[in-house]
Amino acid sequence: MMINDITLNEVLEKLESPPRDVIALPIAHLTSARSFGEIIDDEAFKPTRCAVFERDLLYFSYGGVFHRYGQEPTSEATKLPVAFVFKPTLLEKIDYLFPYDTGAAYKGLYNNQELCNFDKYQVVNHGGYELPPKLVYYLYGNNQNYILGEVVKESAPQIRLIEPALLNEGMNR
Repeated sequence: MMINDITLNEVLEKLESPPRDVIALPIAHLTSARSFGEIIDDEAFKPTRCAVFERDLLYFSYGGVFHRYGQEPTSEATKLPVAFVFKPTLLEKIDYLFPYDTGAAYKGLYNNQELCNFDKYQVVNHGGYELPPKLVYYLYGNNQNYILGEVVKESAPQIRLIEPALLNEGMNR
């Protein structure tokens, strides 16, 4: 099997679990104030159509809230962000993980379109919350580096599918 044929999921399954001090972080869901009202009224989150994966999904982020402002700031209250933060145990309900923002990759905001090869980078979550700390450990070394977006070059070669410089470059500004 050539390196290009290997998926991140296959690589992660072969790697050892991280040390116990690499703990799971909170899970967040970011929405608009308009959608917040609908969530409260319905007493539920409802999946919406995702242009990237062409199906209804709910998106969550690992480790906290990450929000990019649009082209211009707004004072329109219904467009303001609202975040929900959950215990890491919510990961038991999450089916798939990606080690980057798939929407940003789809829009071409990363410096490398290889990240649009979603089948290669999708990681299947098997109903637990051990997988994200494993991703963090092997790509970033620890939770602090992950939150700061600093890939640890000594750790990342173990996951040869993702070039450390690619993740450190982040998005085009």
